[in-house]
Amino acid sequence: MRVVFLGHVARRTGAPILLLSLLQSLRPRPEIDLKIILLEGGELEGEFRATAPTLVLGKGSLASRILRKVEVEDALHLWRARAFLGRKTPQVIYANSVATLGLAIALKRALPRSRVLCHCHELAMAVDEHVGTKRFAALAREVDLFIAVSSSMKVWLVEAFKIEAERVHVVHEFIAPPGGDSATRLRERDATRAELGIAPDAFVVGSCGTADWRKSPDLMVQIAKKMSRRNGCDKIHFVWLGGTNGQHKALRYDMERLGLKNVTLIEARSDVSRFMISWDLFLLTSREDPFPMVCLEAAAHGLPVICFDRAGGMPEFVRTDAGFIAPYLDLDFVSDKIVSLDQDRTLLASLGACACERVMNDHLGAGSTTRILREIEAVASRSAAGSL
Repeated sequence: MRVVFLGHVARRTGAPILLLSLLQSLRPRPEIDLKIILLEGGELEGEFRATAPTLVLGKGSLASRILRKVEVEDALHLWRARAFLGRKTPQVIYANSVATLGLAIALKRALPRSRVLCHCHELAMAVDEHVGTKRFAALAREVDLFIAVSSSMKVWLVEAFKIEAERVHVVHEFIAPPGGDSATRLRERDATRAELGIAPDAFVVGSCGTADWRKSPDLMVQIAKKMSRRNGCDKIHFVWLGGTNGQHKALRYDMERLGLKNVTLIEARSDVSRFMISWDLFLLTSREDPFPMVCLEAAAHGLPVICFDRAGGMPEFVRTDAGFIAPYLDLDFVSDKIVSLDQDRTLLASLGACACERVMNDHLGAGSTTRILREIEAVASRSAAGSL
């Protein structure tokens, strides 16, 4: 079975990490002929190249940005992609982001026996940013199968774009199991807190992600301000892990004017797990996030999760027993729940244990990878039959 995987970037963010994990799990299977095309490179590029033959198109140049406005960028890259694939037509074109969908459909039109599977990791704002809502609607009509990362995403795809429900299959995001024993984790917890200048007895609320509007670190700053005004909350500390120094400038601007001393900002790191071990609670401040892997990673370390409703698929994981679901952007609700968990460590441990168990039962890589492979094989069989 020949499959070409299209990725939008090779950066250390959710969708590329998941794609790399999937590819690494498929690499030992000799019956699958893998090739990778990336629109942009990044720090994970070497790992992609070590996994399978990889072409990086170099999207992002000034010329590309100008061409993208008239929607011919995919056609410009098409000849390079076809040359890279050679004479062996892929049975499946796996678009691991709506950002790659234009190229995926261009390839399908050029290679009529190929079929497109789109693994959708984006909701409304991200879709509009990456390809435009109208263009996505047009491209979606030519997709043979969608993988949605949450049930709420499936509902959105079906209702907003009139995609047939049977063409959208839900496969929740997945992670690899965390390593290390409890004694090692405890030592790392203390060492990391000392490194960051956080008191050993602090109640640490961690958040993680790129420092942009969708991930909403500004909301964490506002919540931290609320905590600073409450009696008995002087040992509650907030950590944001992710983004760049440039993205952090706006946050530091607010923090300085608010006089906040209870927030620590850390630029994007590869050793995320080391920092999570030092946290007590995970706060997902995202305004829009389909089903973030970082929540699963935090839950695997026994951290309860607080998230917003109507902001993506994480309420499907949290439910009533792995954390709290706050009304959309209700920062007072979030603040109250943080205080309650700081004061009730038994509840904190109970919710964290439930979150960890749910990850171990439902979201480890092997099971999800098997499901995705079944979807790839189903699309490949349609290609072999020469029909949809």
